[in-house]
Amino acid sequence: MKKNKHGSIWVLLLVLFVIGGIAIYWGYNKYMQTLYIGFYDGNKIRYLDVPPFAERITPASLEVLGECDIRFSTIDEQVLQFFKATATRYGYYFSRADTKSDSSFEITVRGDYVIKGTFDKNILQLRWNPVLPPDMQKKARAMR
Repeated sequence: MKKNKHGSIWVLLLVLFVIGGIAIYWGYNKYMQTLYIGFYDGNKIRYLDVPPFAERITPASLEVLGECDIRFSTIDEQVLQFFKATATRYGYYFSRADTKSDSSFEITVRGDYVIKGTFDKNILQLRWNPVLPPDMQKKARAMR
C-alpha cells in the first residue's frame, strides 16, 4: 500500500497562506493607525500624517466619531510646523490662532470640513465632524 505524502504538503501550504493573510491584514491596520489619521468625507477617506516624533493615544476606531489624540515629545511650534507642511502637501488650508499664547490651529479640508487642533500640555487633541456614509453612521451610533 502506497501512502500519499502530497496531501500533508497542501495542508501545510494552506495553513501558511492563512497565517500570512492574517499577518498582512494585522500589519496593514497597525501601519495605518500608527502613521496616518483618517478623515471620513462621504465615500472618501482623506489622510493626514502623524508626526514622526509623536504617538497616537486614541485608537483609529474613534476617527468615525471625529476624535484623535496624539502625544508628542517636542515643543508645540514644531508640531504646528509639521501639520502646516503636511496640510500644504495634501492641498488643505492651514490656519493658526493669531495670538502666540494660543497654539490652536485649524485645517480646512474643504469648505465646511474643518479639523480643529488644540494643545493640552504635551497632548494634541484633533476634533472634526466626519461626513459618514450610511453604513458608517450606524457604526458611529453604536460607539457613542
